[in-house]
Amino acid sequence: MRHRADYLYVAPALGVMLLVIAYPIYDTIYLSFFNTPPNLALEDKIFVGLGNYERILGLDSFHEATWNTFVWTVFSTLFAFVLGSARPSHSTVNSVGAASCGGYCWSPM
Repeated sequence: MRHRADYLYVAPALGVMLLVIAYPIYDTIYLSFFNTPPNLALEDKIFVGLGNYERILGLDSFHEATWNTFVWTVFSTLFAFVLGSARPSHSTVNSVGAASCGGYCWSPM
């Protein structure tokens, strides 16, 4: 390790990422094993283990929402891909190669 001091420049960003990203994910997973009262008093939470997961997986609305999310993701991705791959009717570049290539120049052959 020749450049240990370089890690000092990265350390603040890593610390902020841990605080802003990793801690909320950990806390959400931890709290998912508890039932919380309606007043959101976390000191009154009751441990239920996997009970919350069993309940949500048994709901028809969960399965419907998951399916709708899957369909929306697939079709919106396909739509964006087709739209981005479509050959433009005109090109702002004054090059014969760029105009004839259109949106397909990036795709692997």
